Amino acid sequence: MSKEYTCKIRVYGKVQGVGFRLLVKSITISYNCKGWVKNCEDGTVEILVSGLKKNIEKIMKMCSAGRSAAVVKKIKHNYYDQFVKFENFEIY
Repeated sequence: MSKEYTCKIRVYGKVQGVGFRLLVKSITISYNCKGWVKNCEDGTVEILVSGLKKNIEKIMKMCSAGRSAAVVKKIKHNYYDQFVKFENFEIY
């Protein structure tokens, strides 16, 4: 079995009020990852996702494409030292 990772991702740009969190949920579930996504007070979107590293990398790539009405300017990410297990993927 492949090792699973947990990664915190911050997405900058026009990513609130444009359906971006729903897009993130759809992408994340399609790659069999779990966690959550939420809007932040500074206008960014934060994602905490757990799964295979190759799938997390694909999620970041898909998010950077922006799709929908979102305009992604940059993405920052940080892998955790410890894996965090989630039961599903939530939008907050």
